[in-house]
Amino acid sequence: MTIRILIADDHTVVRRGLRGFLELEPDLEIVGEAADGAEAVDLAQRLAPDVVLMDLLMPGLDGIEATREIRRQLPAVEVLALTSVLESAKVSGAIRAGAIGYLLKTTDAAELCEAIRAAAAGKVRIAPRWRRAWRATCGPTSARSGRRRARPRCCGSSPAARPTRRSRANSPSTRRRSSPMSTASSPS
Repeated sequence: MTIRILIADDHTVVRRGLRGFLELEPDLEIVGEAADGAEAVDLAQRLAPDVVLMDLLMPGLDGIEATREIRRQLPAVEVLALTSVLESAKVSGAIRAGAIGYLLKTTDAAELCEAIRAAAAGKVRIAPRWRRAWRATCGPTSARSGRRRARPRCCGSSPAARPTRRSRANSPSTRRRSSPMSTASSPS
């Protein structure tokens, strides 16, 4: 399966750098680039990517609001925050807006590729430095059952309410593609 990616960052050099090394991966395809949050929302609607790499600090509509809008309009599209912001409020804001992961721009290329693959499979990825803030804000387990959740409750939808990769199999964007979709699995 090829994973379709939209890159949203206001710095051209960052977008081009990400494109340069992600295109080396045979299972990753860059379908578009956005220079701000509003353009990211528009391109996500038109291109139907599997994963959006989202910077949080962009002019106009910022990455958190763009994430919220993409997840509201396109719940099957996963958003992975990739930013240089080192504030716990931004971590919790991005996760609450619906981002499936939060990584710093200092992340190793191989780790970023794995995070993209994990996001496409519906698995949460948080930069190690920010896992404690995420757990304090959203928590990886349910307080009632003690079982792991596939998606933090603070993201605005329960795992049962979120579409899976299987439900995207008949979507118009998927029918245009020649590669089959796989089913999502919950994180371990």
